[in-house]
Formats: sequence, structure tokens, C-alpha cells
Amino acid sequence: MARLRNLHPDVITSLCQAEYADIKEVEFYYFIQYHADKQLTDAKDYARKRGVVLKGDLPIGIYRYSCDAWVSPELYNMNEQAGAPPDDYAVLGQNWGFPTYNWSVMAKDGFAWWRKRMHQLNRYFDALRIDHILGFFRIWQIPTNQVEGTMGSFNPRMPMALAELAEYGISGDFSRYTVPFISDDMLTTIFEGKVKEIFKVFFDRNSNGKIVFKPAFTNQEDIILFTAQHPKFQEFEKNLTNLMSEVLLLVEPESNSQYYNPRITLTTTHSFSQLDDDTKSNFNRLHNDYFFKRHNEYWKEQALWKLPPILDASNMLICGEDLGMIPKTVPGVMKDLNIITLEIQRMPKENIKFGQVRSYPYFSVCSPSCHDMSTIRGWWEGDYENAKDYFRNYLHWYGNTPVECPTEIVQAIIEDHLTSPSILAIFPIQDLIGIDAGIRKKEASSEQINEPSNPKHYWKFRFHIPTEDLIRNTGLNDKIRSLVKKSGR
Repeated sequence: MARLRNLHPDVITSLCQAEYADIKEVEFYYFIQYHADKQLTDAKDYARKRGVVLKGDLPIGIYRYSCDAWVSPELYNMNEQAGAPPDDYAVLGQNWGFPTYNWSVMAKDGFAWWRKRMHQLNRYFDALRIDHILGFFRIWQIPTNQVEGTMGSFNPRMPMALAELAEYGISGDFSRYTVPFISDDMLTTIFEGKVKEIFKVFFDRNSNGKIVFKPAFTNQEDIILFTAQHPKFQEFEKNLTNLMSEVLLLVEPESNSQYYNPRITLTTTHSFSQLDDDTKSNFNRLHNDYFFKRHNEYWKEQALWKLPPILDASNMLICGEDLGMIPKTVPGVMKDLNIITLEIQRMPKENIKFGQVRSYPYFSVCSPSCHDMSTIRGWWEGDYENAKDYFRNYLHWYGNTPVECPTEIVQAIIEDHLTSPSILAIFPIQDLIGIDAGIRKKEASSEQINEPSNPKHYWKFRFHIPTEDLIRNTGLNDKIRSLVKKSGR
């Protein structure tokens, strides 16, 4: 199919002719799409007859080499890649690799691409989760020549002019803030006995004696490509890309260095630690104002421009995955547009460690975990200090906190969510079988489906029990049935 991507959509008809050389490959994908549609439609009809609602998922992005990108590349920013800013689960942010949307072009026909997408999904589902609904307010966008999420910026955004930065006390030689800040001590600490060899290959000193990357390395991708060709340096790749991100300001593209954006989590850099106290205070204030105040109303306008015509294209119950770095205006917009929120206890929206399940809003979906994170057992066993805190201060249980998560803990968390006020309580199947020691997997870490912070992670998870065996497991089914009935759901 790689050959097809280079052809203009106008020739699609010719690709479907019997004499076309690759017609068998084209027909294979017709076959897959036909049966996918048939199976989904049959499943929907079967479920509805039995009073079961199907809830689908709307991914925020598209694959860079997908049919959508091939047919209408103008709808996407192909020189950028979407991701997420840093958080406690991914300190360098996330890079998902797919292009961001060119909303101004999409709006020209009333967001027809989105409306068609929603209409098609409505054929299969009664409810829909919009993945990363924050992307309709703003998306975290990373240039394709960078790797780490720390080198991204929000799109859309309002960059800061030199005069604005001066009001924050930031002026002078901006190369101090835009060029990676690297010291001899840093290199010695990071590379130890290899420092001379690493320096010779990757670094120079400028006319002021400052350490800079050689001209061949202007971005993180340059480092990745070089280490791929020179395997002896691959063990240092992560350290080198981290050094490339030792900046405090990112130059706004096409601005002739007249506009800048602060680097996300700039206060965690070595560059920041070497500033004087007054300059640190100035950058702190700039960072907080820029990321948590400056764009709130602007992003609200963006969402109210995009979401209504998209939501009006279907009659599905819409749920929004509103986790992460949430602008203050998001809850109000979701409420006004009747979009149900998502509540994950380990990612509370308040300034608390664990979400209070009994206090969740009615118009919400609650779940103890999801495909993008560890299961209940994985969460528990991945951080013992965290587990102790939850055991004592949330569950209010006594005695020693178990290192391995027993079935009683899993069941208690499931029961807690079942009795929440949320209109929907949804559980990954791994968490449900976590209440049965006889059939759950031995290693909790193997239960997680996706690792969003790892761009090279692929969805290879396969459930270890055939559906037919689950149906025949009356002990587990009776227990789950009892828990649901007890909760009143």
C-alpha cells in the first residue's frame, strides 16, 4: 500500500480496476473493511435487542500514513506531531507521533470530515468516549525534528513578544535561554569516564568558551539518527536528547526571533538552577502565567468553535476524557455542551492525592483504571509507599499493607466505584478478574494494554482467557453479578 500513498485521490477509480497491478492488495482491505462493518453492525443489533448499550472510542488523532492523511493531507499539520505535556506518569511528556489538525482548513466546509466521522461511529455505538477532549481546546504539539514532549508547545497558542518578556524582567542575550545550557560538571556527571569521547563527537566550545552542540546536532532527531548509525553511542542517546532540551525559551517559528514561548517544566532544568534568584522568580512567574492563565479564555473560544457542529452530527451520549493538564475553562464548556466527564481515582482533578469516589458528579464516568495506565494491581504493586497511603488513609484499613495486591483490595476498589454517584461505572476486564486469584495473570505488570509515554510501544496485549471460558466461569460471574446488584446499578 506504500505505493498508493503517492497517488492523487482522483485516480482511486483506476486503482480498483481488475487490470491494476496491486488490485489484490486493494481488495484485501475492502474485504477487511466490509467484514469489520458487518461484525460491528451485527454486534450492535444483538446488544440492543438485549438492552445492552455499546460505548465506542474516538481517538484524538490519525495515523501519519493513514488513508485520511493520504486523501486530504491539507487537513493536518504534517510537519508537527501530537503528544502530551509532562506529568507524574511521563516526566518528559508524551510524543504520539501523529500529525495535528489544521482546524482553519477543516472549518471551511463546516468540519465535514469530523461530521462524517461522527455519523459513521453513530452507526455502531450508542455512547462515545472522546479521547483527549482537551485536544479540542488545544493540543500539545511537537516539531517532527524533536523527540521529547518537553520540546513541544500548545497549539493554538499566544506567543510572547520581546516587550512582554521584558515586563517579566527577562531581556538581554536570549541565547542564554534558547541554546542548550551545558556545563563541564554536567557532562562529567552524566558521562563519567566516557566524557572525552562524547565531547569530541557531539560538542564544541564557542567563542565565549561555552559548551555547545556541534553544528550537525541542532535538534533531538539529529541525535537519534546519528546514534542509529553509530550503535556504540546508543547507550548515551537519552542523556544527549535530554541535554538538547536544556532550554528555558522556545523561539516561535516564523517570528524572526521576535516571539517566544516558555519551555514546559522549565524549573526542572539545570539551566534554571544556574540562574540568580531574581531571574528564577521572573521565570517562575512567566511559566505560571503562560501555562495556567494566559490562554484560558482563548482556548474556551477554540472549543466552542469546534465542538458544537461535531457533537450535533450524532445522537450518541458523549463522554470526554478530560485528564491531564486541564485548563480552568474546560469543566464549564463540557457542562454547557452536555459532555460527561471521566473520573479516574489516581488522577484526581482536585488538589488531592486520591479522588473521592463518593463525591464524583452524577454526569460522569468513573473507572479505577483504563487502557493507558496500569491496572489496579499494577498501580498498587508499582509504588508501595503510595499503596500504604491508600490503604491507611483512603480505605482506612488496619494492619500491614500487603506488598502484592490481594483480591480483597481489588474487590474493595471495584465496590467503591460501583457505589459512586457516577451515571456510568466502567471497569477494564483485567480489574474484574483481579478479584479471582485463580484466573488472573500471575504478573500484574503484564495486564497493562498501552504505554502512552513510550512512542515505540505497540498494542500487543492479548487477554489470556478465551471468552467461552469466561462465560463458563460461574463463580466469577456470580460474584460480579452480586456486586452489581448490591450496588443498585
